[in-house]
Amino acid sequence: MKTLNIMGKQYKVRLVERLGCFGCVNLMDHEICIEKKMPKDEQMSTLLHEIIEVIKYNNEMPIEHSAVMMLEAAIYQALTANGVNLAPLLRCLK
Repeated sequence: MKTLNIMGKQYKVRLVERLGCFGCVNLMDHEICIEKKMPKDEQMSTLLHEIIEVIKYNNEMPIEHSAVMMLEAAIYQALTANGVNLAPLLRCLK
């Protein structure tokens, strides 16, 4: 299990089978879990979603979950369509 530095805090990131959802973040324990049985592009997109959730929480942003989903989809599309390689984020999932 590896970690990602998000807003100055180390978050453990794990792949989990049968998670029951695409991903989740435990803000108290600084841990992100991603469903293992998804394609790599969906894992990257889900990890980006959970990173946005951490940013939202730490900045006390009063936005709905649907807004987080829209931000994740738009940012993921813009980055990947313009050649940004997000694969290094997945290295923490091994």
